[in-house]
Amino acid sequence: VDFRGFAGNFVETEQIVSYQAMVASHVQVRGSVPLVWHQEGLKYQPVIFVTKDEDACLDACNAHLQRLFHKHGKVTCVSLLYQHGNEHILGGAFREYFERASPKWKDSFIAFDLHREKKGGKMKEAIEKLLGEAFHGLEDQGFFLMDAAGHVVSRQSGLFRTSCLDCLDRTNLAQFSFATSVLRTQFSAWGVLSGAQTLEGSFPAFYERLEQLWSENGDAISIQYVGTPALSGRRDISSKLTDGKQSLTRFFYNHFRDDFR
Repeated sequence: VDFRGFAGNFVETEQIVSYQAMVASHVQVRGSVPLVWHQEGLKYQPVIFVTKDEDACLDACNAHLQRLFHKHGKVTCVSLLYQHGNEHILGGAFREYFERASPKWKDSFIAFDLHREKKGGKMKEAIEKLLGEAFHGLEDQGFFLMDAAGHVVSRQSGLFRTSCLDCLDRTNLAQFSFATSVLRTQFSAWGVLSGAQTLEGSFPAFYERLEQLWSENGDAISIQYVGTPALSGRRDISSKLTDGKQSLTRFFYNHFRDDFR
């Protein structure tokens, strides 16, 4: 983050869906941890250093959050950083400065180690747990909804700010999960879904296209930032080989072409 509070890899994404002249949307943002920090070394996971200048960190974090508060209302920060090692240090500092910069919303910080939770093929369980922890935040912020006559039925009054270390693969997965959760609620408001019906079960072709759109969105952001598409995280051999190749490409770009970042 710079001294004005502009964070690296900051992206605002709005999901817009139209159905029989009705329109629904939901906005999320992602961005690097808004503190003064950097990485050093040629290791695959370089050492993370957070500046010891507390005033610099607090001013930058406060400037970043105030900009979001002014534009979107209440902000819930979702940190997907590992809760061990270097990332744990950065995640702990992020929580501390978030609570200092926004004391009235200090409970609006979710720390969720997605990598640890999905180990052993427990992806579905991990996503369900994440959505459980995010439930109240998603419910409070609401979403934009317009009826067929063009009347605004509801507006979004807050948003989720999601981040991992590079705001790519883990962040993509979490944002897609939040987006589909909100979309189920929007479809229910339209009367398209009811009870225990799901998007996947009731509209499989639509869900597949939605998943593809979010994958393409993640790839576009990843290519811009690190030079490769997003990692799939799938467990089959082909996907693991592809992810491994892309991880090596990222390592090369990050350390030998644009290490100044």
